[in-house]
Amino acid sequence: MPITDVASSYLLTGLICLLVATIFDLFWLFFGGLLKPLLAQPKQAKMIRIVFALLMISLLRTIVNYGVIFLLVGLSQL
Repeated sequence: MPITDVASSYLLTGLICLLVATIFDLFWLFFGGLLKPLLAQPKQAKMIRIVFALLMISLLRTIVNYGVIFLLVGLSQL
């Protein structure tokens, strides 16, 4: 059921963003606590930094690739 009232639509969008941010923050805090003992050891900390760096690069590459695809699909429909 679509929301036709603009104010209700904005309110619902804001509430969903708040919910997603809260869940993500709790997830971040929980796993940050689990990683703290590993980050205290230099060798494991370096490995974790490398893994996170590779994940960020691959995520950025995926976003750029899909962004180009969506842009091309959008332009072809004009």
